[in-house]
Amino acid sequence: MENCIMKHKSLLLSIAIVLHIICAWNSSAYIHPDEHFQILEFANYKLGHTSASNLAWEFEAKMRPGFQPFIAFVIIKTISFIGIDNPNHIAFLLRVLSACLAFFVSLHLLKSISQKAIIQLQNVNLYISLLCWSLVFLHVRFSSENWSAIFFTLAVSFVIRNHKNRYFLFGVLSALSVIFRFQAIFFVAGAGLWFLIIDKISFKSLLNCILGFMLFFLMGVLFDYWLYSEWVCTFWNYLYQNMFLGKAASFGVEPWYWYFKQLFEQAIPPYSLLLLIGFFALFYKHPKNIITWSSFMFLIGHLLVAHKELRFLFPLSYFVPFFVLTGIGFVHSISTLNTYQNVLNFFGKIFLVINPILLLLICFKPANEIGGLFSHLSSIKTEKTLLYEDKNPYRLTPQEASFYVNDKLNILKVDSFIAQSNNTHSDTALLYSEDLNFQSTDAIQVVGIEYTNTPDWLKKLNFNNWLDRRNNYTLYLVTKRNKTN
Repeated sequence: MENCIMKHKSLLLSIAIVLHIICAWNSSAYIHPDEHFQILEFANYKLGHTSASNLAWEFEAKMRPGFQPFIAFVIIKTISFIGIDNPNHIAFLLRVLSACLAFFVSLHLLKSISQKAIIQLQNVNLYISLLCWSLVFLHVRFSSENWSAIFFTLAVSFVIRNHKNRYFLFGVLSALSVIFRFQAIFFVAGAGLWFLIIDKISFKSLLNCILGFMLFFLMGVLFDYWLYSEWVCTFWNYLYQNMFLGKAASFGVEPWYWYFKQLFEQAIPPYSLLLLIGFFALFYKHPKNIITWSSFMFLIGHLLVAHKELRFLFPLSYFVPFFVLTGIGFVHSISTLNTYQNVLNFFGKIFLVINPILLLLICFKPANEIGGLFSHLSSIKTEKTLLYEDKNPYRLTPQEASFYVNDKLNILKVDSFIAQSNNTHSDTALLYSEDLNFQSTDAIQVVGIEYTNTPDWLKKLNFNNWLDRRNNYTLYLVTKRNKTN
């Protein structure tokens, strides 16, 4: 596997760039509502396109940082000057920006590790870093988890390569990481212990590090003021809401070992097992590495937090290739089997078959099925009526996804549409429904399907009615029946 990747290194980089762009284009919407409602909707509020009452409860609690919404705000305002106002195109450009930063940071970390000769399989590391299906998907996310990971990974890279200004740069970049996602403070705590115990940092260097951190962490207060129009400490408000008022725990509590179970299941066995082995082998194989100390502290911090979600560990994603290759090295060091290399090659070849399949799937599907519906609705350029029965498609969560609302649409409940005179809205309307078999009624005539995320070929595979348990989004073309019919 190593020789194959080395031989085609330039081709691999080109393919990785293309696939990141394709994934950014197709990976519409969000993995988790926080990715949208606590960033893009906050920016949308500052743009004057939605009200504060429509925002998530975290806005009223003033507990979310303003830096990332500010970045979105500036980009949206800038590209509006060249006529880009389609929300899906805007979100795409934000994902491309995320992918560019992720690509740069992945290569920067890889070069830093290579300089230190920490691992031998550098080209395998390159392949996993840039073409592993799950990492490509995470790279394109304009989320707090991804941007926090990007800046902390870059901070670590400068330390590993012994950059002459590494302490000040670490302070600056790690502060930005914390500003994007406060839980990155666990990373910083682990790195701080490494500086004191392993690196034996001088007092002057420690001051440089603290100075860089405090300058940019306090800069975050300026962006918080921009967002909330008053001086607040969002970091404290976040701690107060989640630790003292227990808001996070109200969303569910999991046992301490929950992350290990989820990682084993979600990262595809047996590769997930190699990932877990590699993580716990870090102190054995690389006890003096800053990645080891910061990663362990990050995990321990999240194990102690009662409310757990797998996305909370996404900031570790840029270190995943390092974990996997550490696992390979550890298993090799304790293996007494002569067939070890053959087994390794076998699973490597299997990965080269499985990964491209998963990569293509992840690159050509939305992050959330609602993204396809939003994209279609945003493409409508003429006045149109959009009907719904119980659920407004833009309000499938407590808050309206106002960022994606197309102002060309007149959104009505079906009852209101029927109650209007026959001369009103005489053109064909769109009816949103989650019912795959919506039928005409006495008042509404179905004349076709405008959009669906459940095509006919998929309906033919509806064994045991599994489609009824997924999110089905369909736009029916409908007309109002005349009373004389």
